[in-house]
Amino acid sequence: MIILIINHQSTQKPIINLIRAIINQIAVKKLNQSIFSQCTPTRIAQTDLYNRIYQITQEYDFSPIKAQKITNELIQFFIKTIKIIAQDLIETIQTNALKNWLEDPELIEWLHQKWNVDGEEQLIKKYLKQLQLLLLSNLPQNQIIVVNFSVTPVLIGFNTDKLQLWTKQTEKIGNATLHNIVYWPKSLSHFYNL
Repeated sequence: MIILIINHQSTQKPIINLIRAIINQIAVKKLNQSIFSQCTPTRIAQTDLYNRIYQITQEYDFSPIKAQKITNELIQFFIKTIKIIAQDLIETIQTNALKNWLEDPELIEWLHQKWNVDGEEQLIKKYLKQLQLLLLSNLPQNQIIVVNFSVTPVLIGFNTDKLQLWTKQTEKIGNATLHNIVYWPKSLSHFYNL
């Protein structure tokens, strides 16, 4: 029955719509952005697919009660299967993006300049790896790490709303000391490769 439903011409678009809706739902939770810009809301996609499956079961002379039972079971099966696949897909995108983003040589060079340190590439990479592990466990939450290069600690963090890495830069201008938050121009979303 599942193969008949999947291959039936009238269900192909509704199944695709449901797949896109569920992937978007998980992407917003995990990546803070959707993958598909134009997407049917999940509830509408689910109702549309339900109606199509129910119509197909009528073609096979099921009683209304049996047709409803089969339709409910198939919808639940599709939702569970799509969620498992979507979760895997989003986790792979997230892991690869974070790795590529935080290992970007331009980021390491940018931090060298902002922190005004030389020959500390391995230490910078260590702190970026620490940030990567924090973000993998909880991307939707802002993160801050204290970096100890010298007597004065430096802060590095992640802004969830902007999906950008920032650092607190200290500048001396005359007798004044300024503390500025500066953002690395490349956001994490540039590395999603969707």
